[in-house]
Amino acid sequence: IIENALEECENDFDSTIKFFLHLYVEPHRM
Repeated sequence: IIENALEECENDFDSTIKFFLHLYVEPHRM
């Protein structure tokens, strides 16, 4: 159970990072 929770946290963290990277990178591409 703990391992599953950790995996979910990692996925959540990963998608959060990607989200912020997306917010940061997109305006600079224009």
